[in-house]
Amino acid sequence: MHLNLLNRNDSRIKSLSILYNILIRLASEEKHYDRNPSLTLALDYIENNLSVPDLNITELANISHISEVYLRRLFNSEFDMSPKQYVTSLRISKAQQLLSSTNTPVSSIAESCGFSSVYHFSRAFKLVTGYTPTEYRAQQLKMML
Repeated sequence: MHLNLLNRNDSRIKSLSILYNILIRLASEEKHYDRNPSLTLALDYIENNLSVPDLNITELANISHISEVYLRRLFNSEFDMSPKQYVTSLRISKAQQLLSSTNTPVSSIAESCGFSSVYHFSRAFKLVTGYTPTEYRAQQLKMML
């Protein structure tokens, strides 16, 4: 009976997650109109290559056709963080979504979010959220019940 209830909640959570992602995308598309085109190129590249572990500022600058220094300035002025911090925050957000909406193993989530190892993922996740990935998943499961 509990498994059946979890399955129903799981599909509802997945549906809500998809809806929220669509709304976030629509809201961010509105903001793209006033953005620097080079920053937009970098953001699109990040979004499409988030799972690549060796995504770095040099590559982003080359894709955007600007210097690394200027790319850092653009990120700092737009998001108040560096490109590396931005990528990490996106990866952690994606991991939070996967941890709360799937039963995928933590190691697979780490890989799909672009972390080079489970250890690196766990450290980064705990630094941002205050919980290990396993603790976070358990907390999310408790909240659903």
